[in-house]
Amino acid sequence: MKKIIFIMAALFSIFLFTSCSGISQSQYDNVTAQLSNATAQVQSLLSANATSQAAIQALRDANAAVQAQIQALQNSNISAENVIQALQNDKAAALAQIQTLQNALPRFLLTSSAFKTGEMMPVKYSQQGDNVSPPLSWNTAPNGTQAFVLLAEDIDGPGTLPIITHWIIFNIPATARSLPEAVPVMDQLPDGSLQGSNILGAQGYIGPSPPVGTTHRYEFTLFALDQKLTLNAGASRNETIAAMQGHIIGVAQTMATYKRP
Repeated sequence: MKKIIFIMAALFSIFLFTSCSGISQSQYDNVTAQLSNATAQVQSLLSANATSQAAIQALRDANAAVQAQIQALQNSNISAENVIQALQNDKAAALAQIQTLQNALPRFLLTSSAFKTGEMMPVKYSQQGDNVSPPLSWNTAPNGTQAFVLLAEDIDGPGTLPIITHWIIFNIPATARSLPEAVPVMDQLPDGSLQGSNILGAQGYIGPSPPVGTTHRYEFTLFALDQKLTLNAGASRNETIAAMQGHIIGVAQTMATYKRP
């Protein structure tokens, strides 16, 4: 800007000089040429100044756009955290629901010949092995038992997932005292037992397969009921638990751990 003012002052001086002095034609032409050159410089500086102002505005606009993107990402992160928190709350609620069911009395004994309670489950019963259900047996049935329900679940699933259901089998006859190894994957078993949906949405047992390097706990919980459930094969975990409410007269449980080899 100072340079523009200087040139303008020079132009004004030249104008006064040419207007007030007696000069020759060649001198006049020389002054006119200087005046034209100075005018061109002023125009160039004005154009450069306009370009600079446009560049500055473009940078300001770009900065505003970046700030808007940062704010959007921050808002997205907050939204994702809210979703994760909601899922974690769902998992806590599912665990509390199971605990409530397990508090039903009296308790009886559930065991497996494949592992002792709290021990590592053999690979045979995992997705890295034969992916068949382990043998289970129980010692008795509470008075009034009309049917059993078995839930096999991973209680150490990722924090963003609810309880992972590996097996649901219901309407097991009241006279039954065991489930054999490798129960067939089918809707209805020969004894009338029905199988619900596992985590994959399929009927029957699916073995454990936790993330590499992690050890998960797998609970096998057997509920004694005072009536059979009026559910169809393929019933979900939530449907099964809801149908059991008010009809549990006993519970038995065993637990195994598993870590991928």
